[in-house]
Amino acid sequence: MVSWGRELASLIKVEPSLCTVSRGGPVLLNLSDSCLAEYPLELLPVQGKPLGLRFPVQRIMPDINSRSREPSHSGFRLLVVESRGACELGLPGMKGEIEAIERFNDLELKKRGNLLVDRWSWTEKSGLDELQMKIQENDAVHFVGHVGNKQGGHSFQLCSRTDKWISFEQMFPKGNECGPHFVWLNTCHGGKEQDGAAVRTLLHAGCRNGLACTEEMHDELAKNLVDFLYPKIAEGEQLSWAILDLRKYAEEGFGSHWASLVSYGPGDSFFKPS
Repeated sequence: MVSWGRELASLIKVEPSLCTVSRGGPVLLNLSDSCLAEYPLELLPVQGKPLGLRFPVQRIMPDINSRSREPSHSGFRLLVVESRGACELGLPGMKGEIEAIERFNDLELKKRGNLLVDRWSWTEKSGLDELQMKIQENDAVHFVGHVGNKQGGHSFQLCSRTDKWISFEQMFPKGNECGPHFVWLNTCHGGKEQDGAAVRTLLHAGCRNGLACTEEMHDELAKNLVDFLYPKIAEGEQLSWAILDLRKYAEEGFGSHWASLVSYGPGDSFFKPS
């Protein structure tokens, strides 16, 4: 596998140290060379099949991935940050995501009872301090809404009615050494590398792993991805392999949409069922 990693590095014209393959996977793409971020590594053919459907592919940022935390046995804590007004405006993708998370919540509570799903949306009374506190308390954060370049950086739309935005950097207290283990931007373009991906901003802000989409997110796919991935995490599956299964699932039902799913960080486990 080491020699195969060298061949892969040669194919995409980078130093071997920037592209490594551990025994059996995952494939790690080192983003210390920023030009690698836009390389569609998942689509490289391997024995007649795209690499991203054979092995986990993780984009690694070595300057920030030194932080680690032990997998939790006490419970799976998931925070859902919603764009206020999105569901009321009848946006089917966002409404479907919330319904999928609620189904996951009900199922896991019945199975083992050690799941806590907390939902947060902006109001005049719920300010930035409350959001920061909730982000620090949870293992995973799921954003339901729109992402864009606002206020000089990558931002999340807090309220779709008033077009109120907040930058991702504002959400995370400065100096935070151990943020959420996993952040999912199940939104359009959150992983698009033009001007730097929003998910990379989250990793710089203290998150360990991030999942995002480089293209527009199909409404039905957004809902089905939630239905598929979170139960696997709740079973204790390693994140990188769970995302590989997610890509295969997306490819079977939604064709080429699977290739827009990009995963950042080491892809390690953060929950072990008791």
